[in-house]
Amino acid sequence: MPNIQVNLDMSYFNKPYLPMLNNEERFNVVWGGAGSGKSHFVVQKIILKALKYPNRTILFTRKVQATIKDSIFQLAIDELNKMGILHLCDVSYYALTIKFPNGSRIFGKGLDDSEKIKSIAGIDDIVIEEATELSQDDFSQLNLRLRSKAPNQQIHLMFNPVSKLNWVYAHFFDRGTPDSTLIVHTTYKDNRFLPKEYIASLESYRVTNPLYYQIYVLGGWGITGKRVLDNWHVQQFDKNELMRKQLCYCFFQILRGELR
Repeated sequence: MPNIQVNLDMSYFNKPYLPMLNNEERFNVVWGGAGSGKSHFVVQKIILKALKYPNRTILFTRKVQATIKDSIFQLAIDELNKMGILHLCDVSYYALTIKFPNGSRIFGKGLDDSEKIKSIAGIDDIVIEEATELSQDDFSQLNLRLRSKAPNQQIHLMFNPVSKLNWVYAHFFDRGTPDSTLIVHTTYKDNRFLPKEYIASLESYRVTNPLYYQIYVLGGWGITGKRVLDNWHVQQFDKNELMRKQLCYCFFQILRGELR
């Protein structure tokens, strides 16, 4: 069975991720700000793992199938090209598969249909992009699928920390780090490969959108979407005066027949 030899020194990786390069914890949580290189590192590691272990089967997944091809799957293609070994692999964009000469393969499958999870079997590693999009049941089902006899089976979860109300916070952070779990937090400052223009665009959120700055730049937990009330201000008021005005308003509505 043919082997691919790839020679990479440690400068190929961003330094904060090195503890996760050859670790054996089952759950690997990679979280933080945008542009921190989270997905790049996990894809790099998974490619090396696929080359190290023949016949390895690796699942790339997101909540929605249609989002995989242009995100993490394309990232894997780009990394294989950078490593100079893309031409040795069999790639299918239609089937979302990458087959290596040693029998290892990567395939993508979305979780938008819950039944798709239950049909997954024989997986040796799982990579979850945007883990906060999944439900806790999705994650539990994926964990149940990871039961082959291959060595060092792992699940990698990558995400920006959108909300403490998300199941990911409760599961991995609220009660301390679970057993067999390695957590790495990074921001754009940990990614030495970023262009200056992108860094400047991130820093602009400090003024234009403080909530985005907290979450996507500093990589801190926040609450977004309908749960945020940011259109408010502090002022002094007289409670009794407000009640008097409200009672007067209701009285006039009754006189006009608008309130019954």
